[in-house]
Amino acid sequence: MDSWFLSAVKGAPGNEKKASKDPMRRLCLRKLKNIPAQTTCILLIILQACLLNVHLAAAFKNPLMWLWFVADAAVVVVFIATFYLKEWRLGHVRVKHRNEHEFAKGLPYAPAAWFVYAAFLGARVCSIFAFDLENKIQILDLKSCICGTALICIFFTWGHHHHQESLTRRASILSLVKLFTIDVLDTVDILDVLFNMSEHHTTSFPKALEPIILATVTLNLIRPSVSLLSLFGDHFTSHINSLKLKILKSLYELLLLNIPLLTIRLYLAVHYDEPASVFLVKNIVGILFGVVEIYDCTYDIYSEAYNSIKLSEVNDKNSMNNNHEELKTEKQNEIEE
Repeated sequence: MDSWFLSAVKGAPGNEKKASKDPMRRLCLRKLKNIPAQTTCILLIILQACLLNVHLAAAFKNPLMWLWFVADAAVVVVFIATFYLKEWRLGHVRVKHRNEHEFAKGLPYAPAAWFVYAAFLGARVCSIFAFDLENKIQILDLKSCICGTALICIFFTWGHHHHQESLTRRASILSLVKLFTIDVLDTVDILDVLFNMSEHHTTSFPKALEPIILATVTLNLIRPSVSLLSLFGDHFTSHINSLKLKILKSLYELLLLNIPLLTIRLYLAVHYDEPASVFLVKNIVGILFGVVEIYDCTYDIYSEAYNSIKLSEVNDKNSMNNNHEELKTEKQNEIEE
């Protein structure tokens, strides 16, 4: 298993170790490593938890709401364990193979850790929003907490992956956190639209739209789990499995995020004269990019499968020819004898 793990790191393109002569950069890369990003991530989780739990306790007047701090403590433990296991795994591979020039990238603990965090967060966001919507309380603090999720995702991704990343790897990580930041803003915008529409159209606004939007918001918060899994698959699975993970990620974004949000925005614009949001264009572009990525990955999968079949046929044909030549040679030898 460890040999496979190390060979996956060695075989991944663009994994060359980068050295630097800058003293400050050397301090950050060799001494501090991921500690600043990891510490900032944990502190942001604690701050977000305090804001949300205080809001819940004040809104529902129920002492049991303070039990959410137990769930938050579990999330912090899971994140710390994820960071620790990543560092332990890295050290284990280095010691076993006695090679200081190899390093591990991400590990699959990250998707599970983020899923736990996002599930607890989504449950509280839905509860707070439903209460504020019913009692006509402004959701400014709720929107601020949701926006903070983008920062947590950024520092979690940086803190989980190794400090000596290649340029290709850094581009993948930055792409992940940038897209999620935009999706978080998209989430805040649709919540704001839902709140304003229900306030201005109290009698005519369909109540069934609220759970649909809240479910979409929760799925959006969970989305980095799929992206982190795809990021892991780029380097630690076969090429075919990596392409399948990308298709899964694109389908998730298409069917559970961009298409529902685009449909909701068009429905509100047609039936309630809601001004078109700039995120309407983002949803359209996201759908186009998702379709293109699914097509490209599917084409690559079938192309690789076709090439594999052709190569197998050529090898079988060569093997048959070799067997035929061997039989022919044996017959000639028998005739000569």
